[in-house]
Amino acid sequence: MILIFKEQIKREISLYLESNDSGDVLPPILWDSLRAVLRRKIIAFSSYKKKIINEKTEELQNKRRELERQHKLSSGQKNHRKDIDSLAAQEI
Repeated sequence: MILIFKEQIKREISLYLESNDSGDVLPPILWDSLRAVLRRKIIAFSSYKKKIINEKTEELQNKRRELERQHKLSSGQKNHRKDIDSLAAQEI
């Protein structure tokens, strides 16, 4: 995911410079506007990444709740505790 992001940033910089570096724009102005473009990209990527993590967390919490409910209902018929422990050990 990070490698894709790096490539997107490189592509965004190249595209920006192709479009805006005509020689008659002062470098400080060009740099400030490039920073704004990159800031927008970084914020969008961060929001997307946070959304994915939150969805994964919610999914794992729902699985855990379901396994705990099954464990409560079965009262020991099947060992759901191992499944619950494996969910707790999963990396988000």
